[in-house]
Amino acid sequence: MPILGAVSQPARGAFRFGPRVPDFVDALVVAGGGGGGGSAWWGGGGGGGAGGMLEPTNLVLSGGVFYTVTVGAGGTAGNGFAVYGGKGQDSVFGSYTSIGGGRGAAGGAGPTTPATGGTGGSGGGSSSGGGYASGTSGQGNRGGVGDNGGNYAGGGGGGKGGVGGNAPNTSTGGSGGAGKANSITGTSVTYAGGGQGGRNMPATTGATNRGYGGEGGYSTNGAAGGSGIVVLRFNGDTPTISAGLTYTETLDGGDTVLTFTGGTGTVKW
Repeated sequence: MPILGAVSQPARGAFRFGPRVPDFVDALVVAGGGGGGGSAWWGGGGGGGAGGMLEPTNLVLSGGVFYTVTVGAGGTAGNGFAVYGGKGQDSVFGSYTSIGGGRGAAGGAGPTTPATGGTGGSGGGSSSGGGYASGTSGQGNRGGVGDNGGNYAGGGGGGKGGVGGNAPNTSTGGSGGAGKANSITGTSVTYAGGGQGGRNMPATTGATNRGYGGEGGYSTNGAAGGSGIVVLRFNGDTPTISAGLTYTETLDGGDTVLTFTGGTGTVKW
């Protein structure tokens, strides 16, 4: 499969490889967010890390080539006391792979059961006593750590726009790392935010098709991460799209926008 990359471009709207191949493709590739960790007793589970986020632009594609598209699912919830969340699934367009968000650590009875969140596009949050979980360079940031001061809340998952917050010495978990806005669809939407660390309220699932991490639980279950998304924007004809992909097609400013919200398959011009 050819490697996608930016090269010298003709004017937008012209065709490099004939009438069906656009001269450029801009893409957004966001992986599924990690699931938040469940916790036992008064401990807080870590928030799930955001799915990795890539934003390649001005890609030149070849006619007759099948380019893989995969939309990663969100990681499973830490469904039970002291159960880790699940890692998010990768999202793919051609040679670009965004890494699934790291799982949120299981929470336990204070610092006697420290647990570190999982690595991923962004790192998952850790429970009390655990270390920092790293993200993937260029895709996301590390997760935060839990509190050791008596309330044992969980750290927040990392996000594309910032690291996960460390839990303060309260029953409030660390904040999820900030996401990042992108306007490829014609509307600014924020993707790839980290999940809140376990706090004294029910955990919330990560936002669907935005790659958010799920929140950690506090003496309860964590929440699942949000699914990812793949978006392609180009000026030209619609490619052939295989079965197995869920998508919508819209127009914005003369460009075609394909938004893939689930499944795996191929596109070919």
